[in-house]
Amino acid sequence: MKSPRIMIVLPTWVGDSVMATPALRGVRASFPDAHIIGAVRAGIDTLLAGSPYCDEALRVSFRGMLGPWTDTAAIRARRPDSILLLPNSLRSALGIQFSGAAKRMGYARDGRGMLLSRAFPPPSTKPISAVDYYAQLAEQAFDIRIEDRRVALVSTNDEAAKADALLQGAQPAPLVLNPGANNPAKRWSSEKFAAVARVWMDSGKSVVVTGGPKERALVADVVQRAPEAIDLVARGVDLGGLKGILARAACLLTNDTGPRHIAAALGTPVVTLFGPTDHRWTTLTGVQERLLLAEPFLTHDTFADRHPDSCVMDRIAVRDALEAIRSVARAS
Repeated sequence: MKSPRIMIVLPTWVGDSVMATPALRGVRASFPDAHIIGAVRAGIDTLLAGSPYCDEALRVSFRGMLGPWTDTAAIRARRPDSILLLPNSLRSALGIQFSGAAKRMGYARDGRGMLLSRAFPPPSTKPISAVDYYAQLAEQAFDIRIEDRRVALVSTNDEAAKADALLQGAQPAPLVLNPGANNPAKRWSSEKFAAVARVWMDSGKSVVVTGGPKERALVADVVQRAPEAIDLVARGVDLGGLKGILARAACLLTNDTGPRHIAAALGTPVVTLFGPTDHRWTTLTGVQERLLLAEPFLTHDTFADRHPDSCVMDRIAVRDALEAIRSVARAS
């Protein structure tokens, strides 16, 4: 009897893909002999490097006029028996419709139910962690139970070597600051990140500042205000190098964005700053994390997303961030 070939289409965003790792692990544990293919956008394959949950990664995008059909050809070539679609988009459902897979499964969202062989009703619109959102879908699709919902990544030897080069002149376990976020409203100010850096470095410890390619100016602004900090963007950090650095960091101080999830999944202590985004959408269990909320006294039935004026990021104090870092950071 041939081993099943299972394809799992992962979400687009880094953080969401990390929060899908419990679903990947659950499928792997339930089907140990299966050939599991992760269909991912460029970059997410780097994120999953070293993971035992996928046997191979296939880059797809489902973008552009011909994107869904171009990706379909690559998917068909992998001959999947079943496809689990974690993204909610219509385009991703179009991309797998003619894949040749007998089972095409996902949530019935965005009017795509007719394109799937099995479409499941999405959970409540109340805040639910993306970890549970994806795990529950995998449970229904494959009739399995996923008890372990801890996020998990692996840092490879190549990524450790990249970290060595990027951290020249720094202590082995620095404090990492991540001041960026796709939505500017989710960013703590550069001055406050720099204030944390100055206090941390005054105690003789190293600080490095990271960000994506589009956040070069933001990272440079923090480093200009805290000149002894190391600018990782200027040193050419990429996703693999960032994984290697986060795997050994004393702690990560970050806004609610992708590096938060990477660090947590690598077992690194994290302090995460939340403003006008409800933290319950991204709850992580079994990790070393302190959450600092701009407005910690919202009632249980009130979503931070709907009250941006009450949840301004700079309401979070520098002293609170420092106390949180000290409470979870491992020795440098």
